[in-house]
Order: sequence, then C-alpha cells, then structure tokens
Amino acid sequence: ERPLALGDQCQAKGRGRAKVRGIGSRHKGNKIFYFAALGFNNFMIRTRNSDLPTALEYLVLLTAWTQRCKACGALNSEELQQALEASAKEHNVRVEVMGLKFFAEMSQNFWFGQGNKVTSPVVRSLPEICHINDIFNRFRSHFIGRGRRPVYLAKQSPVHLQECFEMFQVLYAEIWSKAGMSKDQSLARVRRLYDSSQPERDKRIQLWELRNMQRADTTQG
Repeated sequence: ERPLALGDQCQAKGRGRAKVRGIGSRHKGNKIFYFAALGFNNFMIRTRNSDLPTALEYLVLLTAWTQRCKACGALNSEELQQALEASAKEHNVRVEVMGLKFFAEMSQNFWFGQGNKVTSPVVRSLPEICHINDIFNRFRSHFIGRGRRPVYLAKQSPVHLQECFEMFQVLYAEIWSKAGMSKDQSLARVRRLYDSSQPERDKRIQLWELRNMQRADTTQG
C-alpha cells in the first residue's frame, strides 16, 4: 500500500465495481479493507482501515470538516482540531476511533524535477502535521510561478535558491528525526532527485543569466 498523494483519485471497488472519489482500498488475505483519504491545506489525511460503509461515513465527516475549516478560516492546529471535533460530534463519531493519519508532501520542479515529490513521515496529530506543513510552506513561498518558465527566478537568484535548498535539507532531516525515524534514506532520495534534475536546472539558470545580461545591456544602452 503506497501513501496517497494530494489530488489522487481513490477508487473503492465494491459491488458493481463503483468508483468513489476519496475512498482507497487495500487487500489483506482474502479481505478488502477501505479507508477515506483527502487532501487539505497542502497535507493529506486518511482514516483507519474499515468496511466500506464506515469509510464512506468517515469521508463525509472529513469533507464536512474541511468545509467548516474553510468557512471559519481555521488555520492553526487548535482551530483545526476544534473544527474536527465539532464535525465528528455532528456525525456521532469519536475522533479517536477514526485512526487519523497525516502527512505532507512538497513538489518543486526546480529542486526535484518534473512530477517528483518529497513527503513527510506519517504522523498522528494535527499539531504535528501543522508544524511540518509550516516548514514546507516556508520553502513553497520561494516559488511564485509554475510551468516551464522560471518565474521564481525573476525575484530570486540561483544562489539564494541554493541556500534555501541547503536549509530545506537540514529542516527535512529534523522532521524525520523528531518522528523517530532514520533521516538518511529520506535525505538520500532528496539528493538523488536534486542531482537528477541538475541538467534542467542548469538550463533555467542559463536562461536567467542571459536575461540578466540582456537587461543590463538595455540599461546601459
């Protein structure tokens, strides 16, 4: 079973092979277990394994929770927790029985290459995932554009982005260490992604240097 990514289409195959967005499944022996999963505020939430009706109930609850958070502007972990408990109470469900798990992920073509992502450890509480997500957001904020054009290089130099990447590695390692897990394997993957995307990064930097030279020539002219 792989961790679901933000925006994934989860499919539950029950009678009639119905597909339900936000429901995932896993096989254990001859049995199929289901879980609800959705992305919110740049992190992923999923429930414990259960039967399909329970997973659907949890999905409805989590959807109501995210809507409540958006409506009231809940952002910090305390507000998110209060909104979760209020939504659970409305559905006559205790939060602790849902077996919630959280993880965050970050994608950035300039550092990791097209379509690649790095993820956090799976944690069990909103304060933990909010702390991790705050760290990821600190680095997401450096990239103001998407697509092939290096828009983020318009206001930041390659040297600055390299310094940010070095700091990201330090904090990423701390995230895994605080979760009681080895940081070495995760950092090794980050480095592999960074190294493999070097050719494309060099092209973007060369374009940045060319535009800076053209801008300087225009200014002098």
